[in-house]
Amino acid sequence: MKHTLFFGMCLICLLMISEARARRLETESKSFDVSRINLLELKIEIDVSTLLIEKHSKPGIIDVAAAYDEDKYTLDTEFDKADETLVIKFDREGFWEKKQHREENADLEIFLPDAVEIELKISMKVGVAKMNLGGLKLAGVRCKNWIGEIDIAFDEPNHCKMEYFDLNNKIGSTKIKKLGNARFIDADINSGTGELEVDFRGALETPSKANLDLDIGETTVILPRDFGIELSFSKLWFLSEVSIPREFKESGRRYRNREFKKYSKGLRINVDQGIGSLDFDVR
Repeated sequence: MKHTLFFGMCLICLLMISEARARRLETESKSFDVSRINLLELKIEIDVSTLLIEKHSKPGIIDVAAAYDEDKYTLDTEFDKADETLVIKFDREGFWEKKQHREENADLEIFLPDAVEIELKISMKVGVAKMNLGGLKLAGVRCKNWIGEIDIAFDEPNHCKMEYFDLNNKIGSTKIKKLGNARFIDADINSGTGELEVDFRGALETPSKANLDLDIGETTVILPRDFGIELSFSKLWFLSEVSIPREFKESGRRYRNREFKKYSKGLRINVDQGIGSLDFDVR
């Protein structure tokens, strides 16, 4: 019985090795010491991938790990300490050819330090991005995705004011949790076709403003209960459905809650509403 179990385990191991060789999977990791940099510009350019970004346990180190088919993908990095820039490129050979990219496995994980100020700029063609950016020191965030899913969370307050938060997802679902913890001054969120959920709760800065540009789909906006907020609408299509919370009272073309009327400052949200539903939820 023991021999049978042993040979069975050996067979499984051989099958796993042969499968890995057949797929020619490559795993690669790189580490960058950014502890002496004042403001790092981090650019991430991806063709097709699952992207994961989290806070690092080391305060001055950026770690990059990837798993991919070496016949189809290449991972390139360019780190310039003098210019304070780090560029990460994850390319898929023959991307524009008609192939089933979504069936491929290509994963990219990036761990960011919390002691270095960073401008984070992400450009993806097709993919899924899951990012927990809470507790970092982000001076700005810009993320663009053509097709896919974006899931961003700020579980902890950002360690500095964020001058801008720009997100554009052309086709796919977008979910942003506790965006208030980003401590943004100016946010611009563009959702093309798909579902959008934006949660503005957290340690919001005053004053701050956000623009939501919505084309087609269902949108849910979660608002903090005890913070001054003003809502305005640049355009409303006749096919739009909008529900205004009872906590907000109309003032011209704007809607303000009691806290905003009292202090005349807070978060200003402007909405360019397309076709679909728009629901505000006060929590």
